[in-house]
Amino acid sequence: MIAYAERASKDAEALIGKTIKSALQHARVDAEEDVAIVVPANLGVLPINLSGIFGSAPSLGEDYQLHFADSLRSFWNSQRRVQEYSAHEASIAIITGEVPVPDLRYLPFEVACVADFFAHKRKVAVSSCDDPQRVLESLDGTDYWHITSHAAWDFVDPSQSGVALTHNLTLTVDDVLRLKLEHPPRLVFLSACETALFDLRGSLNHFVGLSTAFLAAGAACVIGSLWPVSDAATALLSVKFYEEHISRKRVPADALLRAQQWLRETTALGFQSYVSEKAALDQSAVQAAAALSGFLANLVADYRPFQHAYFWGGFQLYGT
Repeated sequence: MIAYAERASKDAEALIGKTIKSALQHARVDAEEDVAIVVPANLGVLPINLSGIFGSAPSLGEDYQLHFADSLRSFWNSQRRVQEYSAHEASIAIITGEVPVPDLRYLPFEVACVADFFAHKRKVAVSSCDDPQRVLESLDGTDYWHITSHAAWDFVDPSQSGVALTHNLTLTVDDVLRLKLEHPPRLVFLSACETALFDLRGSLNHFVGLSTAFLAAGAACVIGSLWPVSDAATALLSVKFYEEHISRKRVPADALLRAQQWLRETTALGFQSYVSEKAALDQSAVQAAAALSGFLANLVADYRPFQHAYFWGGFQLYGT
């Protein structure tokens, strides 16, 4: 996957990234400004944020706070919905499944630490007898949905792509498109593999995917991934994102960028200190942190384990 991330990043630069950067410079858009990008679906599956990452200059995502959308109308609707949220303390629902998790051994740390940023929280474990659509509709009015488990893109039938909640139950694109919500979430974080891909079999302007399905259901913002992701890196990225967004009051695009930069630049020793700090704040996170601490302890102290763009660059933000 590292080789794929590199090739996809170079393709993104060659096909669209250089053009976008040139247009922004010509329009004298200041660095770090918000930039909304709407491209055909086939280019939308490329990591446009990583355009230029393997060159000498900053990448597109490092220069600007990028927002992706399937249309300008969709982006405008996202901005309008953000303005509708009141100043009450944010609430979160963390949705996990009963999927066997030998390769998701850092998920408990992610769940425990993400919950700590919210005064009002609910952890939802979906069972094989549950209807995914009804489970999500029961969370109507909750500000944040953090969905974490296995996920995969179904290239044969993209409408059935989604997040595995049990060994035989998946939260699919179709499930999300059928949602009926009065008060949709401010943000949905899809902490899983391949949750930001699109169906490319039809019109290039017809975006069908899990991320855009949540936007269509009313979410103001969705964060998803373009490829299979690392469990450890994703757990740390998720926690750092909420720290930047909820604790430090940064807008989601800025919070994601800072979390990605932190993941890229931090050493194994730095991560160990961070995990220990989080565990010290919440006794319920102590046991959950043990597996991650053990993994980090086996690395050379000044080694940057997640420096490569594969570990963090696949996550993109849709909406605002």
